[in-house]
Amino acid sequence: MNTLFWKETWLGNVLLCEKYNRLFRLEESKNTLVSERIVKNGSTWNSSWNWIKEPTGRTGDEFRQLQTYLNSFSFKNNPKDSWEWKSHSSRVFTTHTFTSMLNESCLQNISLHPATMRNNLIPLKVGILIWRAKLKRLPVHFELDKRGVDLDSVMCPNYNNEVETVEHMMLTCPRIKDLWNRVFKWVNMNTFAYSCFDDMFNGTLQRPNAKPNSNVWQAIEWVTGYMIWRNRNLKVFENKEWNGPMTINEIQAKRFLWISSRSKKSKIDWNQWLLNPNIYEDHG
Repeated sequence: MNTLFWKETWLGNVLLCEKYNRLFRLEESKNTLVSERIVKNGSTWNSSWNWIKEPTGRTGDEFRQLQTYLNSFSFKNNPKDSWEWKSHSSRVFTTHTFTSMLNESCLQNISLHPATMRNNLIPLKVGILIWRAKLKRLPVHFELDKRGVDLDSVMCPNYNNEVETVEHMMLTCPRIKDLWNRVFKWVNMNTFAYSCFDDMFNGTLQRPNAKPNSNVWQAIEWVTGYMIWRNRNLKVFENKEWNGPMTINEIQAKRFLWISSRSKKSKIDWNQWLLNPNIYEDHG
């Protein structure tokens, strides 16, 4: 009484509108219920149809297959027909039971220190992006191809000479390395010094005269990763060319805006920030 005949899974594991697509096109009422197509006559169950025209040819063959399929199903007179959530003992679906199931099945093998998942000096969306990159869950070409998505190419959209993995997109692409060198120069470091993605993710790279595990430096790293991903998508979806000098300016501006609005310490000076962001280490 509450189940769509064609558009809900109730007979086998597929939708009848997909399994018998030619027959479905002849159906007068696409949203008809099971109770409207299978009716009880005395002690027997009979089918009742409403076709635009009578099924013939291959459509007629589908009709006969469907009738055979229906005859193999045991119908019961149950006026309390309803849906149940089989993944929980209560048989009732709730958001809490669903998220608990996801946590148990998907997150049990993930062990990350909370400090590496959130930085209060930047928006949560930036930390989530870096966390997804850490877990190889960003839709770069390599990851999409691995999951069966049909792409024209899996190569880097900036330099079409290497496969676009998360590490390549975030660290090793020549244009990205150039950007990182600009960032390192801005914070008074000589050259790009990451050996793996974990260095960037954890924010543990030691710098001269800097506090260990600085939230300010980690925030700069994560904002850089965020802007790399943003500009990568502009290239892929809007065909906008990479502009390294412009990107470093955006990183400086974004980072200044976010840290100055979130820091509880003294006011941050824009000119000093451009010259040496390390002086604001204690704002983390």
